[in-house]
Amino acid sequence: MVCRWDSCEQSFRVWQHFVPFGVVDVCMSLGLSVLGEEVEFDGYGCGCVGSLFSGESITIKDIVKLISYTIGTEQDDVNSVSRLYILLCFVVLYFPRNSKSICNMPFRILDNLDSLVNYNWAGAVHKFLVNGLSRAHLVDCKQKNQH
Repeated sequence: MVCRWDSCEQSFRVWQHFVPFGVVDVCMSLGLSVLGEEVEFDGYGCGCVGSLFSGESITIKDIVKLISYTIGTEQDDVNSVSRLYILLCFVVLYFPRNSKSICNMPFRILDNLDSLVNYNWAGAVHKFLVNGLSRAHLVDCKQKNQH
């Protein structure tokens, strides 16, 4: 997919044709909403979710450990566990990263779980994918030019 990506057209090149990749494609394939407010990404863990990690760098293992630790203890709070589970889904399914440390996630949005339906999730995932494909295509072109 990366070698067929055209950053300027935000499309895949197949022979002489461009196959556009749009927000509606993400909406139809993942069932995410295209209506609503833009999703704002926070540079570091903040809000209710960030306070659960007490300023440490966050990894997927940390999220899973905290979910396991929280369930069945005094701190067992449905909202906290739900926020952590949704953060885990963001990191693994919608906004995966190569780095071990998790940053630049929509942490503050998780403070109000009832408002999650008010955001344009398909637009956020589309923007994330387009940026990732464009960066990967640039690296791929540089490697080809070096050879």
